[in-house]
Amino acid sequence: MVGFGALISTFGALNGWILMQGHMPLAMAEDNLLPPVFKRKSNRDLPIVGLVVSSVLITVIVLANSSKGLVEMFTLLILVGTFLALVAYLFSSLAEVLILIRQKPAGWEKQIMRAFILSLPAFAFSVIAVYGAGMKIVFFGFLILILGMPIYVWSKIVQNRSK
Repeated sequence: MVGFGALISTFGALNGWILMQGHMPLAMAEDNLLPPVFKRKSNRDLPIVGLVVSSVLITVIVLANSSKGLVEMFTLLILVGTFLALVAYLFSSLAEVLILIRQKPAGWEKQIMRAFILSLPAFAFSVIAVYGAGMKIVFFGFLILILGMPIYVWSKIVQNRSK
């Protein structure tokens, strides 16, 4: 029964990763946070570049940790992937407040405190979950995030050249 539960957990996590690994870069490219190449889709409307790049990165991580057992490697990948999703959730928890400040729609002064107060539980959950991930996971997740900085800067260079 435990093995069957682990099998279901593995397939569930992989299914979620496959869905996220292609669509997150696509969404980021559509928001001009990644180079436009990540907007390319296959003839079946799949974000092919994001899937390929993410798969290569995951393969490198698996090969780098191949000396460890499968369970430890799976746990590391699950926790780092969860951490990276939490970072996106952390930032998006306060996004409505920033959108209200930037766009200033009619009645935004009344909406802003309500939006801020409603976003605090999501922000607090994210902070607690990041803390609970542990130092090792936060360290590896942070390394992955900062390795993305040159890609972001490169995409801004490309965008400014085309203007």
